[in-house]
Amino acid sequence: ISLGEVRRLSAMPAIIWWLKIQFTHALSQLKFKFTKGSSFESTSATVTSITIKGTNIPTEIDLSTGAMTYSLDTKNIKLEFTTDNTIGGSTAPKNVIMINPSSSNIKADITIQNGEKVLTFTDIDITVTPQAGESHEIELTFEQQAVSGQASITEWTDGTGGTGTVK
Repeated sequence: ISLGEVRRLSAMPAIIWWLKIQFTHALSQLKFKFTKGSSFESTSATVTSITIKGTNIPTEIDLSTGAMTYSLDTKNIKLEFTTDNTIGGSTAPKNVIMINPSSSNIKADITIQNGEKVLTFTDIDITVTPQAGESHEIELTFEQQAVSGQASITEWTDGTGGTGTVK
């Protein structure tokens, strides 16, 4: 119904018109859960942000068809967390990100804070098949990577001798 049709209908004095508009979700929703893996030792580390990389942003929606138009260039979408963001916490954060349901090969940068230390993990693969109108809980499991090293020392070899005079 166009605005002109609404005006024409509302001009009819003896008839009450009800306009019912029903929308369906055109995007896909990502929500997150932060799980502590068996090797993750911190009890106070928090996720401070997640940036979904290279997604197309909606620019227009046709209300008569529900068709969504997306930007041709890709953008990063950053979601910041201030509460319910402890890794291994019992309450999942309420923050969500809406993405294009045709997104694939989703990658994210994830920043965590543990005391004064801030770490950012880049290009983390997010495995999900987004669908329009669906909410997807993404469980991020945090593990600590063991640090190991190896050193070898070359054996001594005999060099040229030397002399000295002591008086």
